[in-house]
Amino acid sequence: MLDLATGAPFKNGTDDWLFEASESYAFMAGPASMDKSLNYNVDAVYIGETYDDSPHGWKGAMYKVLVPWSCTASDCTNVQYGDIVNGEYDNDPSTWTMSKLFESPAPITTSPSLSVDFQNNAWIYFGTGRYLSTDDKTTTDTQYLFGIKDPFFNREHSLTGDFADNYYQNNSSSLTLATTDLFDSDIYKVIYPWGTQDTPQGDCSAVPTGQTGDITGDGSCVCDYDWPLSSCTEVTAGSCASAGVVMGDEVYDDGDCVCILFSTPEWGCLEKVAGSCDSVPVAVIDDNANYHSFFYQCHEDTQGDCLGITLADIEGGYTSGGCTCTEITSLNGNTVDSYYSCTERSAGVCANVVTPAAVDYGDEGDFFDTDDGLCRAGYWACTESTAGSGACDTVDYTLTTGFLGANDDGDYFGDGSCICSFVDDPVPVVKTTTSNYGQSFADIIDLARAEDGWMRTLMDPGERSVTKPALLGGITLFTTYVPETEICSFGGFSYLYGLYFETGTAYSSNVFDPGINVQNGVLTIDERYYLGYGMASSVGIHVGKQEGGKAKAFTQQSTGLIRDLLIDPAFNIRSGLRYWKEN
Repeated sequence: MLDLATGAPFKNGTDDWLFEASESYAFMAGPASMDKSLNYNVDAVYIGETYDDSPHGWKGAMYKVLVPWSCTASDCTNVQYGDIVNGEYDNDPSTWTMSKLFESPAPITTSPSLSVDFQNNAWIYFGTGRYLSTDDKTTTDTQYLFGIKDPFFNREHSLTGDFADNYYQNNSSSLTLATTDLFDSDIYKVIYPWGTQDTPQGDCSAVPTGQTGDITGDGSCVCDYDWPLSSCTEVTAGSCASAGVVMGDEVYDDGDCVCILFSTPEWGCLEKVAGSCDSVPVAVIDDNANYHSFFYQCHEDTQGDCLGITLADIEGGYTSGGCTCTEITSLNGNTVDSYYSCTERSAGVCANVVTPAAVDYGDEGDFFDTDDGLCRAGYWACTESTAGSGACDTVDYTLTTGFLGANDDGDYFGDGSCICSFVDDPVPVVKTTTSNYGQSFADIIDLARAEDGWMRTLMDPGERSVTKPALLGGITLFTTYVPETEICSFGGFSYLYGLYFETGTAYSSNVFDPGINVQNGVLTIDERYYLGYGMASSVGIHVGKQEGGKAKAFTQQSTGLIRDLLIDPAFNIRSGLRYWKEN
């Protein structure tokens, strides 16, 4: 440690530089200092370490230098840590302490990034990996990304906190965290439940005879009367047939067979008991103790001859002056009901929607818009009938069909406990690699908050993190690099990770565009973006006039190529109007 004013080292003995790590054959990465109280005083400095753990390979640690603060007020009960009015920092480096904050399974060769969460915890973000020599080029050791909380600033490490220990704001104590203290982000995937539903066969069996229209409102059963074009009267029995007239199709008159254009009849209902017609479906024909419903036609010699005629007048038939009204009981020798029929919609088959393949992920909507939704596709959302009951906990989110239940009514289990439906916007669900069941993203945040941070294993052999991460709007951005393994070859390729800062998982909506892929048959939000050939730099961030609350992330590849891509943070990153009151 150096005095910036003089360049002279602070010594802890006769020939050292004040602090010494406990490991041999070690070196330190760049430090990062934290002014947690935003009072222009450094509270702590965090430094990553790499050391040779032969014969086990390279390991690492995250060290912390604490700058002590103490309360100087007569009553410190309500004094906040870092209050420089009622307290002071010790500016004598000989009283500062360095302790090992985290024991890393892999080397840390870059500076960490720092942040504070909603619970006022101090977070340290860093990755592991080396790329310093030709030996590093060929190594395929597993590397990691970490986000850890400093127990000194974590209220849960007080005597009354969840951990019930005494590390919170305790200058005389320290705690070394290990991977076992962290939330395992590897097993969680954030998915959008998506699927298709073959519309079931329509069922007209329960429709009262005569009820017309779209019975269920979804086109599954449509009923109507198929009235003929004409009506024929035979003066002599069989005269229409002998004349070759096709009943209902022709207008014909030879004296024995008379066919005239048929006008669509009207329907009416007469009440025998008050209000009894109110529940009678339109076009139902019946004559019982409560009501009499029937079809009728009225013909006028001149316009207006039938004005003022009531249904009671028409019942059974009516003739007066230039008006003739007839209750239709038969037509061309057939009963009226013989002209009535219902058409059932055929069952949908989503596999036949896109030829030759089935419906693709993301193709939401009604694929047969003109055929009454024979195949529907979209995002699923399930709701418990009683809040907090857990009824939907065993919904299998890897399925693409069956969410609407056996009766296509949304009743997943058939008992009303969990109702599922299609929704326009995707509702995220978090599943594990060992279970098909899902939890909400809020549930996963709660699980992660109960730990001292999170860890994530890098996916590819040889993949490593050798740049400082960046943070923006609740998203931690890491670049990683996978070098070519051949000694004589050069190059490699890079990725960009966008992880939610509290969980180390993908966020509940895609950070990258498009940022959604099908993984193992499930529509999954990507936490990693392929940057292409070359080793990527740290992320540079630009917040400007990007639409939709987005920002731009810039990286430069070792090839010289500069990459820029839009990212969508978890939180609002722009200032703006929060409240307005007009006097």
